[in-house]
Amino acid sequence: MSSEQAKKIGWYWGLVFPVACFALFYAAVFPSYYYFPDVLKKGDEDNHKGKFIGERAEETLLELTAIGEKIVGSREHQIAIEYLYRKVENIRNNSRLDLYEIEIDKQIVSGKFNFGRNFKYYQDLTNIVIKVSPLNVKTENALLINSHYDSEIGSPGAGDAGIMIACMLETFRVIAKDDQPLDHTVIFLLNGSEENGLLAAHGFITSHKWAKYAKALINLDSAGNGGREILFQSGPNHPWLMKYYRKSVRYPFASTMAEELFQNNFIPSDTDFRIFRDYGKVPGLDMAHSYNGYVYHTKYDRFSVLTKGTYQLTGTNILALTRSLANAPELDDTKAHEEGHTVFYDMAGWFMVFYTETQGIIINSLVSVIGLTLIGIFIYITQKDTQVTYKNIAKTFGCIFLIQFLSFVLAVVANILVALFLDAVGLSLSWYSNLWILFGLYFCPFFFVLGIGQSVLFSLKFMKNQNLSNYITTQMMMHSQCIILILLLIIMTGLGIRSSFAIMVSVFFYIISTAINLVINRFYKNELLWTIPHCLCQLLPFWFYTYLCYAILITFIPMQGRSGSNKNPEMIISLFIAVFAFLFSGFLIPLFNMCRKTKLLFSSFGVLTIVFIIIAATPAGFPFKADTAPQRYGVRHTNRVFYDFNGNIRRQDSGYALSVVDRRYSSTQKYITDFDKRLNMKEECANELNVYCGIPIYRAVDSDSSNFIPGPMAILPEEKLSVTLVSRESIGNLRKFSIGIKASDHTTILLNFKNGTILKSWSMAPDTKTLTSEPPFVLNTFYGLEFKDITFDMEFEREGPENSTTLQMVVVAHYVHHTNIYTEEFNKFIDAFPNWTYVNHWLSDYQSYEF
Repeated sequence: MSSEQAKKIGWYWGLVFPVACFALFYAAVFPSYYYFPDVLKKGDEDNHKGKFIGERAEETLLELTAIGEKIVGSREHQIAIEYLYRKVENIRNNSRLDLYEIEIDKQIVSGKFNFGRNFKYYQDLTNIVIKVSPLNVKTENALLINSHYDSEIGSPGAGDAGIMIACMLETFRVIAKDDQPLDHTVIFLLNGSEENGLLAAHGFITSHKWAKYAKALINLDSAGNGGREILFQSGPNHPWLMKYYRKSVRYPFASTMAEELFQNNFIPSDTDFRIFRDYGKVPGLDMAHSYNGYVYHTKYDRFSVLTKGTYQLTGTNILALTRSLANAPELDDTKAHEEGHTVFYDMAGWFMVFYTETQGIIINSLVSVIGLTLIGIFIYITQKDTQVTYKNIAKTFGCIFLIQFLSFVLAVVANILVALFLDAVGLSLSWYSNLWILFGLYFCPFFFVLGIGQSVLFSLKFMKNQNLSNYITTQMMMHSQCIILILLLIIMTGLGIRSSFAIMVSVFFYIISTAINLVINRFYKNELLWTIPHCLCQLLPFWFYTYLCYAILITFIPMQGRSGSNKNPEMIISLFIAVFAFLFSGFLIPLFNMCRKTKLLFSSFGVLTIVFIIIAATPAGFPFKADTAPQRYGVRHTNRVFYDFNGNIRRQDSGYALSVVDRRYSSTQKYITDFDKRLNMKEECANELNVYCGIPIYRAVDSDSSNFIPGPMAILPEEKLSVTLVSRESIGNLRKFSIGIKASDHTTILLNFKNGTILKSWSMAPDTKTLTSEPPFVLNTFYGLEFKDITFDMEFEREGPENSTTLQMVVVAHYVHHTNIYTEEFNKFIDAFPNWTYVNHWLSDYQSYEF
């Protein structure tokens, strides 16, 4: 055994590190993430005056979800409106009317707007609006609190967003019955249509008589079923909002990283926050539940599966934040407090950290400069203590840095290769309901390559000739890690990425331990003593990063089951894990090199990778589970008719339009009736390319990885779809059309222009001059009450003969609450799916026209 080997500690200490890390994770992260306060009962109210009573919110949610699916246009939706209105009136009648003026308005609203090529048109949607105004306050400026009571097709909507409505009502009750003063009005908006494209929020902010008073917003929504609500959007440009969040919220859960991921479309969803921001210029805070996203928008989003502690935790936060913001003097002139973006994050739910983007740049710069300075001091002291020349130390440090950087790059590449392999052999999403598999599939290969690269470094002859101890070399390796992080921090800061705080935290705590060790080394020489401050200063970062990693995985993994079949979820998860593994282990992995048999220790991670890949190929790695983590499908029993330019039927058929929303849909194909008889979608797209391949889409994304399986005719409601060309006029190069449509309360209209046609005006578009996207356009129409016929006018400019196609239009009437008229064949088709799937289903009438 070499003298250097003799100085190393026993190999078994290499096992202590991961065991200690796992113990810290389960001892600190789990209790922090899953902590919920005790639910206050109605009987406790006398002893907890002015407090949120979780039991009341629970009772409200039970009654609301018992109504069923609250789809816009359905009978259940109207029952929900009546229930909520009675609930609100009852609260008002038992309020402190000597302190507050409480007004209730049932707004019936219609309107139109667009996002790019997607247009929305709605009629007769219902908002319930409550205005709580302190009697002794003259200002009309108000805090707006919003959530929605409608639910997605097929879902009772307990988590999305029934729990938020229940918490809003209890917050309203407590405020209106308590004598704690408010300096501003509070407006509660129970909006009736979020799921169909943020419609009712648009109706309120653009046309309600109280909308102009809203100066700040708390938006409440969900991408899961209860748990802790995360603050994932703030402002924009109003840092003062975070000041009140930090001051008032007892159980904080917030992250700039979540905000940037959401705003860069990593999350396949949207919220009403966009509407209030874009159409009302109202700054605010956007909060949502994200736990148990497996049941989001499914029939399993039930009252019975919602975490009981959710009521008290979320309600306590909302009540405290409402009071705090309603008393904020900034509401009197919010424009005076526009100061740029904010960096914010919570420390494992214990407390909040926030600062402005400008302050973040200063902090990042200082941390980077101090870090590089301390590393320079270390090199200077090392040269003095070892008498090794600066040239040799520079060569050694350069070699170590290069190996560390290459090890990191190769570790990322290893994760990518595992991701590509799993996807290629059809094992995507094996971790979907089995989070433990992620450790072997992506953490282990990263640790293996990163560690082996460092281990190889120590065996190089060049390193053995430098007369530097193993412990000094280990510290140099950590300094190299710090320099890599500083370079990343500088780049991210320069690009304006506020999530760079995650890098800064790691560097910050490392420079603390480095500074401590430099001081200790000045007075006491010991080759192992430096490890104590180092490990102690890594406790909080390890806890912080593993907490953040776990929270984001819990949120993002269920979303991969509905992110589309054209995206490789393995790639997304593998890169995400590589980043966080580097952050929480980058300063710990080098410690293994102080042990004997390091190559063997690191090789065990490689062996575990192979073992877990094998497990992923067994039934233990099957991603979907009945009731708790189902695979999603959409099926529309559809009748299709295609008309040519002369109004003659050129094609007619019927069948089942099947939409898949994840990467592993092949696992279900053998169960689907007549799947092998599906139409060739390449040919369909070639023939019907400009109208989404002949698929009866509900949303534009529905055309991705869709299939059409021929089948018997669907039985449709008596109110059949009909399209009428009311008038057509040609004046030179101008073409004018007036088109009448009789359809359903959920209708999709697809428009494409042929032969060089340019759209000049359209009565369904707010302003065609603002259109920045190219056709085809998608128009969704929704009706909250009785359906009314649509008539719209269009004007085009085009060249060519009059008897050639100007407009290609598809109208799809969706009958989303007519399960009572399903054919026996359609019911059998749905029942054929295995029990670990969730099938969202309805009827569609598809008609294609050329004008």
